[in-house]
Amino acid sequence: MTIPEQQSTYFDFAKPLTPRSKLYAASSWGRFLLLLLLIISINNGNGCTSKSPATTAPSFSSTGSTLPVSNDITVSANNIQILAGQAEPFTAFYTDPNTQAVTDITSQVNWLISDTTIGHFLLEPLAAGLLQTLKGGSAMVTAEYNGFASNPLSITTIYPSTAGTLLITEVSDCYYSNVPCWVEVYNSSATPADLALYQLKTSGFNSDTSNWPYNITFPLPHLTIMPGSYARIAGNDNGTRANDISTVYIRNAQNYYPYWDGAADIAELIYNGATADYVEWGATPTALAPTSATGWSGANAPSYSTSAASAGSILGSSLARNAFNTDTNTAADWSAKTFATPLGPNDVTSNVDADLDGIPDSSEASGSTFAGLDLYAWGARAGVKDIFIEIDYMDSIDEGIIPRKEALDNVVALYAANGYTAHIDTGNLFDAPAGINPLLHDLGGGNRVPYSAFIDMSAPASSSNSFYNYKYKYMDLKRLPVFHYVLMADQDLAQASWGLGEVLGNDISITMGSSGLNSTSTFDLNQLINLQASTLFHELGHNLGLLHGGNDQINYKPNYVSTMNYLYTMGLPQMGTASEADRYYYENFSSSQPCGKTYSQVLNNPSTTTFVMNYSHGTNPAINETAVLETIGLSGTAGTGADYNCDGIISQTAYLRNLNPMGDNLSSSILNDFNDWAAVTLLFYQNASAQDINNPSTYAINLSSDNQVKAAEAPADFRLRDFTRRDRISRPKSFF
Repeated sequence: MTIPEQQSTYFDFAKPLTPRSKLYAASSWGRFLLLLLLIISINNGNGCTSKSPATTAPSFSSTGSTLPVSNDITVSANNIQILAGQAEPFTAFYTDPNTQAVTDITSQVNWLISDTTIGHFLLEPLAAGLLQTLKGGSAMVTAEYNGFASNPLSITTIYPSTAGTLLITEVSDCYYSNVPCWVEVYNSSATPADLALYQLKTSGFNSDTSNWPYNITFPLPHLTIMPGSYARIAGNDNGTRANDISTVYIRNAQNYYPYWDGAADIAELIYNGATADYVEWGATPTALAPTSATGWSGANAPSYSTSAASAGSILGSSLARNAFNTDTNTAADWSAKTFATPLGPNDVTSNVDADLDGIPDSSEASGSTFAGLDLYAWGARAGVKDIFIEIDYMDSIDEGIIPRKEALDNVVALYAANGYTAHIDTGNLFDAPAGINPLLHDLGGGNRVPYSAFIDMSAPASSSNSFYNYKYKYMDLKRLPVFHYVLMADQDLAQASWGLGEVLGNDISITMGSSGLNSTSTFDLNQLINLQASTLFHELGHNLGLLHGGNDQINYKPNYVSTMNYLYTMGLPQMGTASEADRYYYENFSSSQPCGKTYSQVLNNPSTTTFVMNYSHGTNPAINETAVLETIGLSGTAGTGADYNCDGIISQTAYLRNLNPMGDNLSSSILNDFNDWAAVTLLFYQNASAQDINNPSTYAINLSSDNQVKAAEAPADFRLRDFTRRDRISRPKSFF
């Protein structure tokens, strides 16, 4: 069998607290260093009750008392298991090395917590002698006493677990070997569960050897799953994926990672050598069976193959329990789903999406939800092509970074005029903190996020300035199958661009900071609104499957009148008039030449209230560069004319000319318009680029030479770079 790969397209925790020492001077003995190493030991509750506390606190001097040593400080805890959300009392005692008197110094100890956590877990110091776990995990604890600091001690939360508290609730499709397949698990108990106490058994793939055997048992890392919460176990296909707050990426010492067959396979959770949960689907080999005989009975669950040869099969599907997570250890608990609901309840009741917006019709009805999300309350309706967009924006006073409501309204209106309903979520930016208001772009998400001077869409999520780090940290990941995610930031680290968008994906980076955009004057305000709107509209076009030439990468085609075309970043011309070629003149010739235009001479430019943006309807005729005819202009309308060679004359004779020198180096191309609106697709989650949240694509269309014009202050203009990422081209899964 040939395993397909998708084709060319942890946080960094704080380091342990450094032990500190302080230099003290004794009045009669000069200066010397007093260094105390305090070793904290957690007692199981016995404390130091055999010694009587002294009535006064100890004091240290250099005149005769023996300096404290490691065993002079004893720390006790009533319970060494620190439970999530509970405060744990610690007591500290000092034993005088001369008199053996014991003093309770709990109130004098400064507990220092250094966050070296696992996942998002944190220990927090409270009042004297109290530590509280917010979500569990581990931290470095340092005790400071009378100016002396101990070496850091690692405190790890340990949760009691009971066999069977974790259920497998969903198994994703597993098609491309370099797009992680995942198993969703649910904590059905009333106490936190530690994933490290379990193992996952399923098929595994080794990309080095191409071996793909059944029944590999994978150890699992620490991840605390709170009661009633979901988590995912996914394959670490490239060995570099970083765990996040709800997903762990696994790969064993032999370089196998989970990769199963949607047609027939198993997934099993093992706890303490026994089956905690098990599911088997399709016509599997008879040798496959749960570790415990009671783990499964009867026929297998249905196959949910995503082979390209299977009629109707698409990416983004899954094998799932029902919304109630019924567990009878039989096939009755499971059904094949067209729409996966990662990290949320499997509440989709229909596989029908008649309006082809990527949202099941049943989840667009009143009283229904999608992975627990009330899309209907947010405006989704069956029979309507809905587009959901979350916009997070960095905390800044730079107006280029902060979304303008007018810009968002313009984008929503333009989609509405063409049969699509866009729902934009900027959280409380334009709305009061309480509740939601779809008309004010508040769907309960959308966040003001910490500022970073640079954002990097090419970096893995483990990088602090990675686009994907922001996404999984601030976006509710239950939204992943439905929402486009936009991050408005300052500058892109790798590209001098205002926008990066995935092709047929759901991720967009808009970096319009440090550009001088502002609202100081009417001119500036119009420019800010129009350029924000057109940049978002352009990048959403990539998400919807459009390229810079519509269906090709031939940029700057004068007859492709679309916001996707860099030639029309300054807005669309008035077609069928004498000014229809003014953008072409502005872009290709200086203002001193016969046809040249200044910024202010370009009709409906971004500084005006008549600025126009749109995708093309594909109505303009093709232009043959070997026989360019100026008399019919761009639109093919006689009498409009386009002075392509800028000689001041509308030539009556056809001639050879490259009309898009910044788009290609050819003078013999057929330049075609394209009907963008007819090609728009909303089914991004059925493409691999949208399913891979943790890492960016390592393969993309190479558009590093593209240049897109943006206007700053008239009459100056400067260029920006745009780069379209992750154009993943599907390849059928084949067998041999």
